[in-house]
Amino acid sequence: MPKKIFIFEFVSGGGFNKKDLPISLFCEGFAMLRACIEDIKFLDFEIETLLDERISKLKEILIADSISIVKQNDDFIKLFKKNLLKNEYVFIIAPEFQNILYKLTILAEDKDKKLLSIGSNFIQETASKFKTYEIFKKSSLNTPKTSLIPSDSNGLDIKILKQKFENLEKPIILKPEDGVGAESIFFIENKDKLEEFIAIMNFDKENFIDRPHIIQEYVSGQDLSVSLIGRRLISQKVSYKPLPICINAQLLKISGISEPSQYFGGYTPIENIPIKYMDDLVSSLSRYNIEGYFGVDFIMYSTKLGLNGLSFIEINPRLTTSYLGIRNTLKQNILEIVYNAKFERLRTFNVENIGYSHFRRLNFSLDDKNEFYNSKNENEIAVMMPKNISEILTPPISLDGVNFSCFTATKEKTLVESEKRLKKIYENIQKYLKEK
Repeated sequence: MPKKIFIFEFVSGGGFNKKDLPISLFCEGFAMLRACIEDIKFLDFEIETLLDERISKLKEILIADSISIVKQNDDFIKLFKKNLLKNEYVFIIAPEFQNILYKLTILAEDKDKKLLSIGSNFIQETASKFKTYEIFKKSSLNTPKTSLIPSDSNGLDIKILKQKFENLEKPIILKPEDGVGAESIFFIENKDKLEEFIAIMNFDKENFIDRPHIIQEYVSGQDLSVSLIGRRLISQKVSYKPLPICINAQLLKISGISEPSQYFGGYTPIENIPIKYMDDLVSSLSRYNIEGYFGVDFIMYSTKLGLNGLSFIEINPRLTTSYLGIRNTLKQNILEIVYNAKFERLRTFNVENIGYSHFRRLNFSLDDKNEFYNSKNENEIAVMMPKNISEILTPPISLDGVNFSCFTATKEKTLVESEKRLKKIYENIQKYLKEK
């Protein structure tokens, strides 16, 4: 008899059913949902999931055994709890902002469900970017100087913001304390830019009210991440360090105050950084009982001596977007490793790399509103379904029939071939949309 699992992805699974769908988060979220379903199905699970009514057409490309549709007036938490009760196992994919990931995980733990995703204790420790900074500092890991900027009903505390900026005396990054991806990240290089930011914030306070931010020393270098799998403790006397499986490049556009920063994806693996570079990080994390897949973001920079230095930025206690590329580059099924590490007391394993992958959100803009878009309903989501491009995980979707986004992940033998394939995919999708 197959094991039963409820896989829930917050953005595509109804978490925004009463709001506009954020296209960038949706593209990544649905891609992770689809990939997880495919990889867990391989492990002989019977799978249930939820799907936002506005993208119900995407049911046809999900191989879940049961898909419940979340309508605009539904309470998605009630549907989430209902599916919890019907399944022995649970895998939760959700952002950290507003404690969403933590709250959903607690609901699963309270029902004694077997979690394939990260447990609430580690989420509580690391979902806060300032707490993560303190973890790195206590572990003597190199990390940018960081300060917490309080917030209330008037927005950020301007006095503290100015004080902390002056203390750093260099360009800074300002971002939400519980943010995800490149959401609301600002690069502020001098006092004049800080004043411009304050003026903008006072004009548009909504994103800053009762939401603390952090101000962080800017580090120039290559944006990278390491993906790790935590293993179950055998006893109080025997614990296992998390196992790093891959180092990945991240493609970020960190903007100033005039336009939003964006995260597009990345490519994997990065071979010029040996996994052993992560030894200090792994040792520092061994004090936590981490079970499951998680990621750590860091920056590689050049030192004055011409050597490579590493600056650790944040911990993501969840399935990260890099998974979409890694699953195409390893011989092993990542989620099978996660399952074994959680429930079979996996002690060690050998990662065998068989290729390279670019995982990217691709954006397209058409000259005219597409005929498939229902102009009578401004909330209608246009969905295109190219059948001949296997690398597409999230098909091109649009809220206005003009601007489309999708998510793809290549699978090639070399990094050069992977990049070439990505360009070809872009051209093919662009051609497909114009022909439609």
